Amino acid sequence: GISAQLKGSSVILGSNGSGKSTLAKTICLLLKYSGKIELDGKDLQQFSKKELAQKISYIPAKLDIYDEFINLKEFVLLGRFAYKENFGNYTKKDEIIADDAIEFLNIAHLKTQEMKSLSSGEAQLALIAQALTQQSEIFIFDEPTANLDPANTKLIAKEIKNLKKNHQVILITHDIHLAK
Repeated sequence: GISAQLKGSSVILGSNGSGKSTLAKTICLLLKYSGKIELDGKDLQQFSKKELAQKISYIPAKLDIYDEFINLKEFVLLGRFAYKENFGNYTKKDEIIADDAIEFLNIAHLKTQEMKSLSSGEAQLALIAQALTQQSEIFIFDEPTANLDPANTKLIAKEIKNLKKNHQVILITHDIHLAK
């Protein structure tokens, strides 16, 4: 078994195919595993899905599956799902949080665009906006700049650095410059 304690911000650096993404997905309970993974002294498998979503945001390198007709604003707003009442509507606060994340990432002009029509870089920014909207304690970024141009790579690197001030950030990458 492997035992590791991640505190503060961590970088998991490794080559392609070394298991970095598998580890991230396992921490988020997206993959089955044997053994024990604890968060705040509690086994992850004891958290409800909503509780876990309030604790951990997972930002994959690419998202292939989403509702074919969902637009960017609706997609980002899904980050608030863990906070809303069952069968309830999103609140004005939820809308403001989503709009703020969209504005911050300079993708407001894409709000009404269907997710399927976005470029891979625009979709990556939407994923990050959704995670910011989720407002979890821990952010796991899995190759967050893989599909981004240099300007957006710099923006995301800056935001990750800012998140480190008040959140635990786990950055998974093979990019040594981003890791630094």
